[in-house]
Amino acid sequence: MRDAAFAFLTPATTFTIRLERELKRKLEEEARREDRSASALANRAIPRMLEERAAKRRLIESALAEADKGEFISEEAMLAWFDALGAEGERPGLEPGVIIQRLDVMDILFLPSAGRGQ
Repeated sequence: MRDAAFAFLTPATTFTIRLERELKRKLEEEARREDRSASALANRAIPRMLEERAAKRRLIESALAEADKGEFISEEAMLAWFDALGAEGERPGLEPGVIIQRLDVMDILFLPSAGRGQ
């Protein structure tokens, strides 16, 4: 196998995991096809999976930061924009038209009690 020739290039440690039998069989089959060890395939797959998850977290954090600004596009404006897609005079994008003030938990707890017989 080609993996052994390059094993000295990066320090490694042993990590034992339990796999479902079918997953183990598929991994070993793929390793044979590529003339690699199952460990080498896992060493390539795990960093990719971790990077994908980190990228997803960054996107979610970015979206939450945008949502915290409280600027949103109304449903009516969004539907009109969708309807205009591909049509002549299509608008390039939308600007937020609805501003929602973010309330702190304390603001919510102490909102005036509207209609409760004050």
